[in-house]
Amino acid sequence: MKKLCLSNGLRLIIDQVPNSRSISIGVMIRVGTKHETKKTNGIAHFIEHLLFKNRIGSDNLYGNIYIEELGGKINAFTGKEFTCFYMHILNEYLNEALCILRDMVFSFSISNFDFENEKRVVIQEIYQYQDNTLEKVKIASLAHALGESSYAFDILGTVSNIESFTLTEVYEFYRKFYLSNNTVVSISGDVKEDMLHDIVKILENIGFGKTVDKKTQPIMFNGGINYIPIHSQEYQSHMCILFPAISSDVPMREYYTYYIMSHLFGVGRNSRLNKVLREERGLVYNIQSHPIVFEEVGLFRILASTGKENLWDVHSAIMEVIESVKEVGITLDEFNRSKRVLKSEIIFLTENTIQRMFFFGQEELLGIHKSSDVDKILETIDAIDVWEVENTLKGIFDDIYSLTVTIPPSASV
Repeated sequence: MKKLCLSNGLRLIIDQVPNSRSISIGVMIRVGTKHETKKTNGIAHFIEHLLFKNRIGSDNLYGNIYIEELGGKINAFTGKEFTCFYMHILNEYLNEALCILRDMVFSFSISNFDFENEKRVVIQEIYQYQDNTLEKVKIASLAHALGESSYAFDILGTVSNIESFTLTEVYEFYRKFYLSNNTVVSISGDVKEDMLHDIVKILENIGFGKTVDKKTQPIMFNGGINYIPIHSQEYQSHMCILFPAISSDVPMREYYTYYIMSHLFGVGRNSRLNKVLREERGLVYNIQSHPIVFEEVGLFRILASTGKENLWDVHSAIMEVIESVKEVGITLDEFNRSKRVLKSEIIFLTENTIQRMFFFGQEELLGIHKSSDVDKILETIDAIDVWEVENTLKGIFDDIYSLTVTIPPSASV
């Protein structure tokens, strides 16, 4: 893996994968929901949509049309802390595709028609998620636990916000963040040494400026119960439990100790949660837990869906599992199994060019894996002791937690 810092401040990651016949490219910009206000919530995701409507090239077409003409695939997503545009292309089209992606992402030529039309598209996307009760619970649980923090904002924003955005307002937000020195480009594939000159030349044309890396206000965790009414004809209720946990700003060993603990507790069929709630008591079809890790805040989330009559039995069973791991501890077998599963997941992340592109790019942008050296990560995991995981369990599962549940409108609580 090679890292270059270009003259315009852009960071370029080249991951050489010999004999690969295709190349994956990711353009990752440090802007997401974290950088929004209540008034602008949804604007980062809206811009992600709009840039696919940039008309570029001699034929004045949308960028994705050019990529698809080359046989490639292109997509994008917006997160809490960054936005990513990525594509998969055959080796022989690398330079052409990279020019298209550069022009699509780092120019802003949006017609009034496309601007207003994409508003309608995003609003339909919001409605789609509002019809998904489990997604509503996830969003509402963050808002309940984190209050006014921008980390609690829904990535899609609100219908009223999307409707209110003007082209000028959106462009002003765009130009603050879509800068070379706020960007990582990650390329994974059979990139030969003699191809680097052209790649650098293409990317050095991107403009740079003063970046704005917004720090949020101090985040206070709110415990307690939040009830969400649902339609009485729905068969299931949904539950989301959030505990305050670690942010990404911790040493590597502590970080991966936390992930071992997460796998042991609620990832997969052999996890404590699945064994007790599904295999022993038949209360759920699916139950899971996972870390939510950001730069400034961290949470541990438990999600469960069950018949309405089982809702509080599920809650009690989850609390019993938590008390058991705190008081009795964990077995050496489940500790070692969780290590193996975590190590396998990390190795799986580096087995194809798309996953490798994401792995190295996100690590460079946000330090999301704590190292770009996979062997070093695996060695760190191997060195972790069982008592460290037990201490992490006790530290995470404090008495303070946030609970969000769905209930029929007429239900008593």
